[in-house]
Amino acid sequence: VIGGNYVLQEIVGVGGMGRVYRAEQTTLGRTVAIKVIHPHLLGDEQTVARFYTEARASSRLNHPNSVSVIDFGRTDDGILYLAMEFLRGKDLAMVMHEEGPLPFPRICSVLVGMLDALGEAHALDIVHRDLKPENVIVRKLRTGQDLVKVVDFGLATIVGGGGTSITRPGLVCGTPDYMSPEQGKGETIDGRGDLYAVGVVLYELLTGRRPFSGDSLLELLRNIESAPPQSLDGDGIPQPLDTVCLRCLEKRPSDRFATAGELAEALRSLA
Repeated sequence: VIGGNYVLQEIVGVGGMGRVYRAEQTTLGRTVAIKVIHPHLLGDEQTVARFYTEARASSRLNHPNSVSVIDFGRTDDGILYLAMEFLRGKDLAMVMHEEGPLPFPRICSVLVGMLDALGEAHALDIVHRDLKPENVIVRKLRTGQDLVKVVDFGLATIVGGGGTSITRPGLVCGTPDYMSPEQGKGETIDGRGDLYAVGVVLYELLTGRRPFSGDSLLELLRNIESAPPQSLDGDGIPQPLDTVCLRCLEKRPSDRFATAGELAEALRSLA
């Protein structure tokens, strides 16, 4: 039992930072997800900072396409936990693997769900910073439509919120393949950095590959910073969708879409 109210039932995921359990919230009799930080990391300042950043960022979000945080805290014996809604479905990486290539209208619809969640986060001055297919959960509804949920704000930057040691300029955090050029250089990023990551996800959904590669991390980051993305020509991509994708991948933030809403509207019109 965690927090006096959550009965852990089974492990549903394990990562470098902690474990996620399916649990029952006894007071309401509902199923929830509990993220528990690995005990051996509790002495690590950055891990604890990440936990509190995720808890603060996620608890401010109230959008149907963002995972809902119910509670967070520390147990009497020092264990940090985060209680969230329990999501049923598959992450987008698994959907791509099992069902890809996806039809163009479905790709647009999934991305619009992601962007609607990001739009609310950005309006609250929250930048995700680690957007990738593994952090997007997709569940088929009875209507045949996809319910999209953006999860894991553990690397989020709360702009103007004082920051923590994990969000200071000069420190590179995130998943390299999906990092914007400015994030890879350790510079301060805003919501347009997330829109770059959406562009990488779009490129991957369209082609089955990522726009940049490298034999080493350094070469990958160098290509993201200065090389043009691999051409979409010959992949049968409609020209307007090609244009939207490449605009997301522009090196300079000012050359990308200005907001999540603007990009979402472009994709809605294409769908």
